Amino acid sequence: LWSSPAEVANLVFGNAATFSWDSQTTTDGSPVRYDVAKGDLSLMRMGNGNFSGAICQSQRTAVPTSSDPSEPLLNGGFYYLVRARTACRPGDYGRGTTTPRTIVACPQ
Repeated sequence: LWSSPAEVANLVFGNAATFSWDSQTTTDGSPVRYDVAKGDLSLMRMGNGNFSGAICQSQRTAVPTSSDPSEPLLNGGFYYLVRARTACRPGDYGRGTTTPRTIVACPQ
């Protein structure tokens, strides 16, 4: 049996377009893949765990890195959330307070 993937940690930007996070390949017995969700900061609704404006930036990528060359509007910005998934199930995008973040952009 495989466990659920842990919350993805340490999302950091290497430059303006590329970011990475801690790999989970050694914490689970099955191959780990990652889903990256992206949203507009102005549309993000904090507190209730709903990130309904997010899009699926990439899905089921095998490497703990992603890039996005798009630029936000003046005084704008993007947020990125990453979840790990195994053959059994996806993890979650973390928790805002006590409620898991809900993003439907990247299907289960």
